[in-house]
Amino acid sequence: MVWIGQSHVYTCMAPLSLSVVKVRGMWQSIASILAVLVVTMSEAAKGASWKPATGMSWQIQLSGSNYSGLIAAKPQVVIVDMDVVSKFKAQADKAGFRRSAYKLVCYFSIGTYEPGRVAADKLRGLDWKKLETSVGGGGKLYAGKLAPPFQEELWLLLNTSEVRRALVGFMSARLDGAVSAGCDGVDMDNVDAYDNVKPAGRVTVQHELAYVGAMMTAAHSRGLAAGLKNALDLLPKTLPDGQSVVATMDWYVNERCAAFKECGAYRQAGVPATVPVWSIEYCDARALFGAGNPNVHPDCFCNAAAKDPRFSVLIKDVALRKVGLNCTAYCARPSSRCTSPPSSCFSSSPANACAKHGVL
Repeated sequence: MVWIGQSHVYTCMAPLSLSVVKVRGMWQSIASILAVLVVTMSEAAKGASWKPATGMSWQIQLSGSNYSGLIAAKPQVVIVDMDVVSKFKAQADKAGFRRSAYKLVCYFSIGTYEPGRVAADKLRGLDWKKLETSVGGGGKLYAGKLAPPFQEELWLLLNTSEVRRALVGFMSARLDGAVSAGCDGVDMDNVDAYDNVKPAGRVTVQHELAYVGAMMTAAHSRGLAAGLKNALDLLPKTLPDGQSVVATMDWYVNERCAAFKECGAYRQAGVPATVPVWSIEYCDARALFGAGNPNVHPDCFCNAAAKDPRFSVLIKDVALRKVGLNCTAYCARPSSRCTSPPSSCFSSSPANACAKHGVL
């Protein structure tokens, strides 16, 4: 038997007359036991990531440098960009919003090249030019611009295992940075290249599943919680390791499922009622995304969300700079009609309805 103390390993010792061979064998046995213990502790750590519960209040801010509104709301879950965590924490501490009062989820894109993150990546020892060279050039790494207003970003081409392996290694350094920054989880964005890269079929759902599965494993192995951002086509699928997508995700973040009339996909895919769907509806969608993108009246989606325990909805601006408000706050207003929403839920005027709905 072996006991492990603070700095020593104690064993039931055989008599000193043991041969050298027996002594050597004893220490080899001890080494084997220690190796098993290390692996066991490592495996335990992999399953130690935080699991959010439905009903937790949350907020997200991905632009601007003043977090006073978010901090004043005192949400139980905070989502901010991974490269501003120290700034956010400093403002939160100054305002008395202690770190123990909230879980911190750190945002970054795993599916696109973000020009605004290149400098921070360099501080993490990451070089996009070297990444391009390692996969045979930019033509094998990039797959075209995102649609406005995010056209400065480039989709990453996930259609070869070589590129996916290189990207998982690259993005894992960001995960290490999230751990060092004290993040409880990561919001990994832009995992729907299969639905956006042209021509259709250049990146497939299977390519995406392979990449998402590898990144979820990388996050969980570091003790980070993680979830699925949009990409509803992945919900009923199975990852390469044999686990279903629904069984793997710790939460879901969705943008504009009411606008696209697809919020029911989570229930249909069998997402447990205990797993949260953090949903965002934009009050300035018509203004920022253009024709064909009407704004949805909050009375309509707040009424629907109240019937599904998974959902917690925020009414926000596309820039994710303003605090906005959640459905509970909106429906508490005397002028709201959440219990009897209007028959027409979509509107193109005004193009920016944020002020109308109190998103300040």
